[in-house]
Amino acid sequence: MLLGLKRGTVIIEPHNIDWEISATKMINTIKSILKKDAADIQHIGSTAIKSICAKPIVDIAVGVRSFDKILHHNDELSNAGIVYRGQDLPQQHLYVCGDFENDKQTHFIHVVIFESEQ
Repeated sequence: MLLGLKRGTVIIEPHNIDWEISATKMINTIKSILKKDAADIQHIGSTAIKSICAKPIVDIAVGVRSFDKILHHNDELSNAGIVYRGQDLPQQHLYVCGDFENDKQTHFIHVVIFESEQ
């Protein structure tokens, strides 16, 4: 399975069922850490659309009612390989997973306020 890319690399692949499997595993990991602090978690982006080609990086959206609650989980998330990268856009915090020694990113976790425009 091709999952992940080195930063600065762009490769487009046909849809791969392994992306869905990886997204489901990551969602379950996030749910087990955040518990009730996550209002909703969804596989989003191009790897979630079966009919198109995509970069092999899985995007996941996590809706929270308060950013403070998820930020308190940063150590637990980091222990699970989900690394906080900061607030990359207004009203969104970004977490990244991958093989950081080889500069390879496999998942982007976008945290937004649940039911907000983002």
